[in-house]
Amino acid sequence: MSDGQQVQDHSLQRQHDRAEAPRRQHRGRQDVALAHEVGQLRDSGVRRQVVAGLASRADAEVPTRILDVFCGVGFFTLALAGLADEAIGVEIVEASIIAARGNAALNHIENAYFYSGDARRTLPEVIDKHGAPGVVVLDPPRGGAGGKVMRRIARSGPSRIVYVSCNPTTLARDLKELVPFGYRIAAVEPIDLFPQTYHVETIVALDRR
Repeated sequence: MSDGQQVQDHSLQRQHDRAEAPRRQHRGRQDVALAHEVGQLRDSGVRRQVVAGLASRADAEVPTRILDVFCGVGFFTLALAGLADEAIGVEIVEASIIAARGNAALNHIENAYFYSGDARRTLPEVIDKHGAPGVVVLDPPRGGAGGKVMRRIARSGPSRIVYVSCNPTTLARDLKELVPFGYRIAAVEPIDLFPQTYHVETIVALDRR
C-alpha cells in the first residue's frame, strides 16, 4: 500500500475518535524514562536534551499544546506531554501511530493524540481541529522536512520550533524556510551519536522574533 493510499484510507476524524481519551493534567511531569512497546528510534540523550530545553522555559511560558511532526512511535510526543495540556503527534507510517497509541496507554499518558498521514496534507487539518501549537518539535528523516512542511509549521505561529536533524545539509535548507516568517536561531547543540564518523545529530531551537 502506498503512502498516499494510507492517507486516503484513514480519515482524520476516525483517527481522532480512536485517540480521544479523558484528559488528565500532566503539567510539571518531566520524566523521560518511558516504557516503549516498540523500539526507541533515537538515543534517550537526545530526547533528554529536547525535553530539558523546553522545560527550562516552562515556568515563564507553558504552551497549551505541543505538536510533534514525524513523531514515529511517540518518542518525543510522550516525553513532552507533561509540559502542555495536549501533545499531538503526526506520522505518515500508520504502524508507528498504532505503536505510539499503545506506548501512550502503556505509560498512562492521556493527553497525547496521534494522527497518521503525510504532514504536507495532514498538518492543516490537525491544527484546525486542535488549534495552533505553542511549540513544534520535528525530527524528520535524512531527506529533511521539505519546504511545504516548514512553511505550514511557520504559518501556524508557534513561539518556538525545535528541529532535530541527522543531516546538516537538509537541516540548513529547511531552516532557511523559516527566516521570512521571523524565526531566528536561539540555540544549537550538536550531539555525537556516531563516534569516529562524519554523522552528527543536531538540535536547533528557533524563536519567533
